Amino acid sequence: LERIQPLNRFGAPSAETGQNVFESVILLSFCFATVDRSVPHILCTMGALIWRILVLCFIASCSQLPVTVAQYLSSCKTPGGDGEPGTCVLVRECPFARALLMKQKHSNNDIRYLEAIRCGMLETKALVCCNAPNITADSSSSSASIDGLVDGETIDGLVENRFSTPEEKRGLLPEVCGVDTYRGPIRGELAQLFHFPWNVLIQHRTKDGEHRFHCGGSLISDRYVLTAARCIMGIKKTWTIVSVRVGELNLQTDPDCDDSTAGVTECASPVEDIPIEKITVPSNYTGTGSPAVKQDIALLRLARRVEFSESVAPICLPLNTSNWVGYSTEQDGSFYESGWGKTPDAAAGGDNKWNYVSVGVAREVCRDRYPHASIDGEQICAMPRSEQNTCRGDTGGPLMYQSSTDGAWYLMGVGSFRKQCAIVGEPAVYTNVATFTDWIIENLEP
Repeated sequence: LERIQPLNRFGAPSAETGQNVFESVILLSFCFATVDRSVPHILCTMGALIWRILVLCFIASCSQLPVTVAQYLSSCKTPGGDGEPGTCVLVRECPFARALLMKQKHSNNDIRYLEAIRCGMLETKALVCCNAPNITADSSSSSASIDGLVDGETIDGLVENRFSTPEEKRGLLPEVCGVDTYRGPIRGELAQLFHFPWNVLIQHRTKDGEHRFHCGGSLISDRYVLTAARCIMGIKKTWTIVSVRVGELNLQTDPDCDDSTAGVTECASPVEDIPIEKITVPSNYTGTGSPAVKQDIALLRLARRVEFSESVAPICLPLNTSNWVGYSTEQDGSFYESGWGKTPDAAAGGDNKWNYVSVGVAREVCRDRYPHASIDGEQICAMPRSEQNTCRGDTGGPLMYQSSTDGAWYLMGVGSFRKQCAIVGEPAVYTNVATFTDWIIENLEP
């Protein structure tokens, strides 16, 4: 596969073609809006069918509506008198455009707005002019309420706003999350007792019956863990995923203890290995055999609820952008990654390690390093700042950010892949959790 290059030209069709499509849209919009039984049912049925085709074409870029020529990630102006600055991105990377397309009913204003924000093509995919991540949409109105920053250097457009999340599903997530009871300074390369209590290990059984740890994960509730799909789908056929270990710090000791505080020994609760009841992987996961691994995320449902403690606690999901809107990698520090580490010739073992990673590296860096991976908005490109970064055994582990607003820790990324570990300047690729929060919540069960 060749590296994706933005198209420089897009030939707009004739005005007559666009007018015919628009007239069809007007007809179906009338069908959606009317409650008059005198309107022939067949017209509304045909109108609805045309709209479904139009929406599918918009997503797949087969629509014949005229557009303004632009390139992926270039600057653009959104529709309206003010002409708010925006960025030309894929539909799936624009929360408001995505929300409009998902509406059950569409007004003429909706349709005109969708036409107006088209800004080009990326191969066969439509590009839309989109404002910064802090965009809110009122489902009862076709107008957008925009209050945010231009998608520039702030977390590289990591976080998207939430739309229409079922409250009953969202209520399955803990009200309190991201609480790290360790209050000492972050020092050295080893995590301390009660540090990162959401870190878990995924345990598998080999054909010889031996239990091993091959990947990491993050506890997001008392019943669910997030990890990478490759940790589930990409293992050897003779392996079986069996359990999740919670409350672990040092694999060589149980319980883990710390006697560095005024000569007083403090210990965590013993670790627990909890069986996995259900595994959910996105239906469009491309698999590790593909050079462009997409949707590399998996949701594990535990066989029983875990009891939270200082050493076992959930991390927050990035659901509320108010906790980090405006964060700049140039001003506010870094994300963290953590894990137990694995070298090419050794299984995961030793102390739980953490390390700074700098985020905000342009996606082009990862695209150059991984030319066949098609890095996009579903992924985060991060660069380690030192040689003590985590290793390939930490696939599925967390990329974390501590909010300066509420002090909570948020799970921003799930470790997907990197070529080598412990090398400065070697970027790592993470699955962008913010783009999968809808999927995560939809798959939660009581």
